Amino acid sequence: PVTAEETSEPDGGDKPDETDTALHGTDAALQSIYLLLDTSNSTKFHSDASGRTRKLDVLTNLKSSALRQAIRQLKRAGYELQPKESSSRDIQSLQELTERPAQFKRALKHFDLVHNSKTSASELKAHLITYDYVVRHQSTTIKPGTRSGIKFLKQITNQKTPFQRYRNDIENNSEWKRAGLPKPTELDFLTGDARSTRPSNLYSGTELYGALEGLRHLLEQQQAAQQDNPLTQITVAMDGLTQRRPWWDADPSQPIDDISGTAIKLPKSLGGKRIKHSGLYNQPDGAFEPFTDSNGNAPWEQTIAEIRTSLKSLSTSDSGSVITRFIGQSAYEPTMTKALLDDHLFATTSDDWNHRHTLLGCNELPCPSTTN
Repeated sequence: PVTAEETSEPDGGDKPDETDTALHGTDAALQSIYLLLDTSNSTKFHSDASGRTRKLDVLTNLKSSALRQAIRQLKRAGYELQPKESSSRDIQSLQELTERPAQFKRALKHFDLVHNSKTSASELKAHLITYDYVVRHQSTTIKPGTRSGIKFLKQITNQKTPFQRYRNDIENNSEWKRAGLPKPTELDFLTGDARSTRPSNLYSGTELYGALEGLRHLLEQQQAAQQDNPLTQITVAMDGLTQRRPWWDADPSQPIDDISGTAIKLPKSLGGKRIKHSGLYNQPDGAFEPFTDSNGNAPWEQTIAEIRTSLKSLSTSDSGSVITRFIGQSAYEPTMTKALLDDHLFATTSDDWNHRHTLLGCNELPCPSTTN
């Protein structure tokens, strides 16, 4: 994979980075991990103005960084990856292994996820939300003495783009119907690159707004559980903000309650809401603006505000703890920056919880790939 410099940007002030060790001394009855991972075709392919498409390693880099964060999250929750005593294999460091997710997946058979008995909480809920042209959700309950935590890590390594899964075909794609999508048209099969090894418009899209709506739903469920001392850890790994093909999206010149776009249904486990627009649209100057209804309300801003409210409540109720991180790397303009992410996502606005960033470096646009 492309060598990507991983940098954690300070948030200002003297606030230390979040701990890597288990959080002892808290009677945490509910611990939750949320990972939102961008698997859009744009994480594997970049098309220039002429329509020429080249391969990228952005998805590999996002998965590598997400795996490292997941291992840290598990450790804070009292779980640690340790080589099996019976393994005679010379185990590489976890840092080295996570640089290549496929290699890391194969190596997991030589590891156990061991629970630290000093932490009172043992059960951990892990949610993986992936998003591209649709949104998906996998939930795993991690318990001591099982391979459930290993399963969660493998789920991260297994993620692919829609084109990797289906090519330019919907013949064997059951999720297309589940999401309530319309029959593809000629526009959906258009491609600027005639090679069959390059994606058409069929699976284009980055349904980040739908993923955030799903996260909002899960956080509301977590709050409703009303358990004391929750530990909540959220990572969002992306190559850019939300995007839809124009003929599926709303019209920014019209209120969304008058003219809306194609409805894309969320999984039932994420609330089952029908998402009818991308939430944000990109202006000619590159700035992102939210879609609004006839009353001036912006659903994107409302969703972000509700997520912030949930996180603030979880971080202040009975000594709860919240840790969030945004991971970004993009081969497209606008350049991925801390300000871009914080301005449009759910960064804390008043230091209510521990928030960090990981920006994966790239020397040129598009990011070069070692593959042909």
